[in-house]
Amino acid sequence: FPGEEHRKSLDNPSLGYIANYALNEDYHTVIESRLKDLLSQINIITKGKVQGRIYVDSGPVPEKALAVKAGIGWMGKHSIIVTKDEGSWQLFGVLLLDTELDFDEESLDYCGSCTACIDACPTSAIIAPYVVDARRCIAYLLGELKGDIPSELRPLIGNRIFGCDDCQWACHWNIGNQGNNSAPISKEPAFQPRRDLNSPLLEDLIDINEEQFNTMFNNNPIKRIKWKRFIRNVKVAIENAGDDRDNHRAHRETD
Repeated sequence: FPGEEHRKSLDNPSLGYIANYALNEDYHTVIESRLKDLLSQINIITKGKVQGRIYVDSGPVPEKALAVKAGIGWMGKHSIIVTKDEGSWQLFGVLLLDTELDFDEESLDYCGSCTACIDACPTSAIIAPYVVDARRCIAYLLGELKGDIPSELRPLIGNRIFGCDDCQWACHWNIGNQGNNSAPISKEPAFQPRRDLNSPLLEDLIDINEEQFNTMFNNNPIKRIKWKRFIRNVKVAIENAGDDRDNHRAHRETD
């Protein structure tokens, strides 16, 4: 993830905030490719005796529950998987095999009495530890909800145009308050932030047409919400900035 500088864009109403996982190539494609390579190697080693199925948010597979059972990490109170060494800035894929393997013990829960993620949620979507009301979650509102965003929730979205991240920014396992270092930054080239997606000017986004949208977000998670929903999100962010488009242009012309 790009770090604290990206987080600071939340305080600049002229910029659009995009969730960390969507600042680069589409993770679905990247992880699926890696899992296909792994499955191919398994097929070679077992001479075709072991077959598998791959899922990356592509089927009714409870990835997070399986991750806990596999000992990868525990379910945080924000309903995101957390690990001691890597925090919660992680993406998961699943490879199901038709054979039995050795397995690790289920992970323990190390959240303790901490409620930082619950307290940080702008819309109070984490209604209880480990329980998220998707109807209030900004990531859902900007990414999954079709139609208009409820008027009472729009001001709470701020300048976010895709995703949120607030509960993860607040997690102590990401920022070193539990004795570990800050969550490590991925060395995967496909996950390096694109400069044009890191805090873009809202005024540069509001006038893009559908063709420009498809080009800009080619092989990026934002493309799946399509142009009209994206422009809806940008409009809400501009409304929250307290400026109309003419005022934005006037500000830029005087810079």
